[in-house]
Amino acid sequence: MKTFQIQYISRYYAQKEYHLDNILAKTEQSALKKFAKSFGINNYKSLFDSAFMWENGEWLSTFKCITEG
Repeated sequence: MKTFQIQYISRYYAQKEYHLDNILAKTEQSALKKFAKSFGINNYKSLFDSAFMWENGEWLSTFKCITEG
């Protein structure tokens, strides 16, 4: 298993917060699938669409990047 760091940005009106989640997975694809599932995102490939946002409570979040490490 490898550790993948997934970065995303959450916005609530004028506030902006940066987040980093560590996911244990065999591949980058499986890490993205786990991450998407944790937020109720049906298709993990949607994360790569720059216009895609998901609701995280009252916040709207966007995917930034994934790195191994």
